Amino acid sequence: MKKKVVYKKDIDYTVETGFGRMTVRLLQRGNDGLYHGASAPYPDYEQVYNEQTEKMEIVKLTRKQCIDRLLHIALLGASKVAD
Repeated sequence: MKKKVVYKKDIDYTVETGFGRMTVRLLQRGNDGLYHGASAPYPDYEQVYNEQTEKMEIVKLTRKQCIDRLLHIALLGASKVAD
């Protein structure tokens, strides 16, 4: 698996991709004292309603969108963000 360390504002996390999955792990402990992370299939797809054709379409998410989604999930688990 490829591993990439990323520093986003004041959040340190790693991104691993491989075997059809993407994993984001926080490098800081959450409020409960544990390290948190999230994983999802990669590439990931999302169903979007198209108003022009009035049908549901499947859209492939970009790498950045996948990372942002997983980072949000991991931060919610770490109780660092209130949603």
